[in-house]
Amino acid sequence: MRRDVQLGIITSTLTKLIPGAVPAHLSVSITERLPSGYPEGAKHTWTGDVDTVAERIFTALYGRPTAPGVTPLAAITEVLRRPVETAATADFITGVDIRQWDPDATGTPKPWAMRADTLARLVHDRLFGAPGTASAESSPLARAEDAKRRRDIGGEIGALRSGERALKTAPWYPSRAGDLVHVHYEGIGDIRAWGETYVVEPEPGFADSLRLRLLHHTAKGDAATMAGVWATNSGDPDPLFDMWFEAGPARITVVRDGRVMHPVPAVPGP
Repeated sequence: MRRDVQLGIITSTLTKLIPGAVPAHLSVSITERLPSGYPEGAKHTWTGDVDTVAERIFTALYGRPTAPGVTPLAAITEVLRRPVETAATADFITGVDIRQWDPDATGTPKPWAMRADTLARLVHDRLFGAPGTASAESSPLARAEDAKRRRDIGGEIGALRSGERALKTAPWYPSRAGDLVHVHYEGIGDIRAWGETYVVEPEPGFADSLRLRLLHHTAKGDAATMAGVWATNSGDPDPLFDMWFEAGPARITVVRDGRVMHPVPAVPGP
């Protein structure tokens, strides 16, 4: 199953209809009671698992995702350069305000022209935010909350989608058993900076599922009560998902087989 942000929300909402239920044991049943004229008690039913229902709702709302490996910028650029298959690939795009177009007038509106890749970048940054800004260091959830406060629904959805895309396109994704994950927290007031270390390991009883287990933390005082918040034990196929979105990728270090995988280490010079 895809781990889209919206899909996860839909799946979680359906699961929580029965408080405390085990997701693996849930199913969804829909019943149509037939009107008079049919035998008493006649009905049509459909039964399926929660993931299937969530997938159908997600697809109806948002459609299918782009092909794997295709970034939003690449997709936008491709469409702008060649909107239909019969058109030649364009380097420049021009436009006019058709409301002012009058073939009988002596003058015509001045068209504008722009490189296709430049226009694609403007569209991309409007949807997902410009790269290299200070807010890019914040967690995807923090950027989404900031956009929500501005009442920018496009920015909110864009922050969540770009955060998900950054995780799924990371060269080390998905997580593997044995990965070490370190999370750093800046000091606040009397609380000193601290960190915690988790190990990714198989979840007993859940096929192809992993969990995060806390190994160690350096928190002192009140901060110690927060240690271990990212530990999971419910057979999550993507154990770093919540940490990535809430703590943020800038705070996370992933070590695999003794080598740093995230953030990507700099390539040594000659």
